Amino acid sequence: MPALTPLLKQYREIKSKFRDAILLFRVGDFYETFYEDAKITSKVLNITLTSRPHGKNNRIPLAGVPVKAADGYIAKLVRAGYRVAVCEQLEEPQKGKAIVKRDVVEVITPGTVLRPSLLEGKRNIFIMSVLKDGESWAVAFSDVSTGEFQAGFTDNLKSMISRLEPSEILITYGEKIDTEVVQTPLPPEIFDPDFASEELKSHFNVQTLDPLGLDKPSLASVSGALLWYLRDTQKTDLSHIRTIKRFLPEKYMYLDTATIRNLELIRRVNGDYEGSLLHTIDRTITSMGGRRLKNYILYPLKSIDEIKERIEIVEAFFRDPRLVENV
Repeated sequence: MPALTPLLKQYREIKSKFRDAILLFRVGDFYETFYEDAKITSKVLNITLTSRPHGKNNRIPLAGVPVKAADGYIAKLVRAGYRVAVCEQLEEPQKGKAIVKRDVVEVITPGTVLRPSLLEGKRNIFIMSVLKDGESWAVAFSDVSTGEFQAGFTDNLKSMISRLEPSEILITYGEKIDTEVVQTPLPPEIFDPDFASEELKSHFNVQTLDPLGLDKPSLASVSGALLWYLRDTQKTDLSHIRTIKRFLPEKYMYLDTATIRNLELIRRVNGDYEGSLLHTIDRTITSMGGRRLKNYILYPLKSIDEIKERIEIVEAFFRDPRLVENV
């Protein structure tokens, strides 16, 4: 086997830490991929697969994309279900130095999209963490782009997945959920209640989990595992996630998957958005407003008092148009 060049040696060292991701390796103005990553990238992105010499008779598969156009290519890889590790040059090339320092600065997965150019307008990009607890499921979910983070229990995981439409679900090794959503298995120790509790207490700077409303070990497990995964992939402190809201299914009318589909609340039976109830009534201007309207449709309130309160808020805006101008 021919000796590796300093560049390829560095690549393989970094790649060994991110075996389950496509490694975009910054070389000047391009992100390069090598070996099997190059073959996958070439096929998914429909770009040329080339190669570079390695020794006398060997060649290494190679495919690259320009840094300036990378977001579009990353979006295609993520939508195809791949994790993407972005490896940047951390210093300028210096004369006489064989190799520049590089490291992964971000891991983008289907459920951890933060780059504005990759976000999909009025659609939440949710990531879920789930754990079986008796006859129920402990669930935590977050939209890392907005900082929303909720946790609670559900007796019907399939229905909840249908309503949330998560882009990624975190599970323990050996678990398998009947869904087409990308599932990412994590080691059992990440879901360990003690490990998860420490993760949560450290992030939210609390001594106990009481202020967070996580009164069950399984809720701490899914919340802590999700927070750990977000921190591990985003490589930041996630300071915009300031609290955990307790998700209480009993507050809302139960809508199962068949009901959501047959009433064409979000999409028509054939899968098209156009012609659905949401498409017909959506006159929102902002992405946040669009997401809120979708949430109202999928989670109808049961409390008469809360319904009246919501109506009164809407009525106040109709009575005083100046309020709309100031919002």
